[in-house]
Amino acid sequence: MATQEKIRGLIIVGAGPAGLTAAIYASRYGIKPLVISENIGGMTQEAWHVENYPGITKITGKELMKKIQTHAKDLGSEFLLDGVGEILRYAQNDKVVFQLKTVSGKMLKAKTIILALGLKNRRLNITNEEKFLGRGVSYCFTCDGVFFRDKIVAVVGGANSAAHAALTLAEYATKIYILFRKPEMTAQPSLIQEIKNNPKMEILPETQIKELQGNNKLEKIIVYKTNSPDDTNEIIVDGLFIEIGTVPSNILAQHLSVECDEKEYIKVNNSQETNVPGIFAAGSGTNATPQLNQIIVSCSQGALAAFSANLYLKNSTRS
Repeated sequence: MATQEKIRGLIIVGAGPAGLTAAIYASRYGIKPLVISENIGGMTQEAWHVENYPGITKITGKELMKKIQTHAKDLGSEFLLDGVGEILRYAQNDKVVFQLKTVSGKMLKAKTIILALGLKNRRLNITNEEKFLGRGVSYCFTCDGVFFRDKIVAVVGGANSAAHAALTLAEYATKIYILFRKPEMTAQPSLIQEIKNNPKMEILPETQIKELQGNNKLEKIIVYKTNSPDDTNEIIVDGLFIEIGTVPSNILAQHLSVECDEKEYIKVNNSQETNVPGIFAAGSGTNATPQLNQIIVSCSQGALAAFSANLYLKNSTRS
């Protein structure tokens, strides 16, 4: 076993809405959790504008997540910017303990874990997608948009995330192509109207990408109409932002033998408990409310997970 480390009451893996809210509630219970994440805010920080969070008329996703993190910090939550590579479960003094190994090599122990793993971006799985990652291809418009000032870019996707990406990129790029497979965009009507009113935008419905081309960086995308796959055209671009949805990020759950459903969402009960005692899960990576993937819903799950973890700790102390 690694060097001795204090056993914390709770470690929260993930710092999106669910993880940050869990930290707030756990802190109020006196647990003072450690939150581990490679970034603060998760995918919410990519939201161009959030206009449905109670009490806040309009705010960027990044600003909202910063406010929630500050709230958690003020209550005593600790944060570690790192990834978690492995979680092991073992017995110590007749008690179940979880050991986490971070990407940087730190070894940490906890009596309970809340998995707030969220979602990860879905890949196109086309020729040269990985080759040009970081060299024109991006899955994070808030991270990389500024690098495409006065450039031509394309956004793949027709839902809200793609619309947010296009509108954000309009602050930098000179032209934005929006490509999607369906006849119409499925984003919120207000976002679609903003896109249609912006002269920088060119909407290409029923259009898919066959492959990416370029030398040391992305230079063009080869596209085709959904109903005519053999009839291809090329579009000259400097950047491609892929916004075609998400899939659960559940690798750590699999390591712990935490059950997932057929769509790979972590299975939880109405107390956010998993099938593994001491392991709780919250947020968009669970099967609790997949039909409503909203910030406020993830926050509520994070609060409930913290409540359940606190009960678990109290019961463990008594036994």
